[in-house]
Amino acid sequence: MAENSFNANFEKMFGKIAAGDTAKMIPVEHLYPWVDPDTGKRQPFQVAIDQMKDLQESIEEFGICEALIVRQLEKDKYQIISGERRWTVAGILKMQSVPCTIKKLDDNEARRLLVHTNLLKRDGVLPSERAGAYLLEYTARKNQGKRTDLFEDDRKSEASESGSVRTIQRYMRLNYITPELLGLVDSRKIQMTSGVSLSYFSQEEQGLIYENVYKDDKKLSKSQLHELSDLSKKAPLTADLILGLIDAPKAKHDKALNSYRIYFPKNTSDTEIKNTITTLLEDWRKENLKEILDLER
Repeated sequence: MAENSFNANFEKMFGKIAAGDTAKMIPVEHLYPWVDPDTGKRQPFQVAIDQMKDLQESIEEFGICEALIVRQLEKDKYQIISGERRWTVAGILKMQSVPCTIKKLDDNEARRLLVHTNLLKRDGVLPSERAGAYLLEYTARKNQGKRTDLFEDDRKSEASESGSVRTIQRYMRLNYITPELLGLVDSRKIQMTSGVSLSYFSQEEQGLIYENVYKDDKKLSKSQLHELSDLSKKAPLTADLILGLIDAPKAKHDKALNSYRIYFPKNTSDTEIKNTITTLLEDWRKENLKEILDLER
């Protein structure tokens, strides 16, 4: 009878309890933040100090208005799937227990629920957080034997794929850049597209690029990144190569060639454009030499 009364009150405050779930007030010290059972990594979503202040003020005034979602690991030990910030504030405020919805989830179900609840509820999700979340979703789907091609390498995707799919794939690439570079993507000092380009360099090369470029608040243009990529394919990058590229004087484009640039790939040099046009004109002249001579008479 007491349990029915508790559940009724719980549903009034936090919404209906789904079939198979259990509602319970759990002591704060029995709750633990998410740690991935395979990798040992924490959940990818960060806790912003300003958001914590707002949340703390709200909980002090109104209490916890949304139950945490947890799963039971063992007796008196529960893992938080959604609500780590609420749990953190509860500890700061020295609350004894917090309202929780206990779900029966295996590792992959827990990963996917963690991703979806956090992506849906959080505003201003950082690129690094989204990248980590998509990686968790990918891992869970792969383990479950579900479709994973949506998350796979951007370079292998078809041109007809939707923008949202390609966006997911690009976020996935951010999991391959160093923490220093990823932090600069989060702070918008490196553009998302440049972050993706950097992900194809080795970790050692990324370290060199960071130390010799971004650490000193310098930047690499798209064409410079493209050129570095070409150099990297021939031999491992060195500090001298990187510095030589960023310190080289920028070539001035011939304005007379601007109208022809639409016919060439990006980063094609003026010399390459001129040589291509000259070759095509010479071939045309050879094919039409008789007509040209007739006109000149």
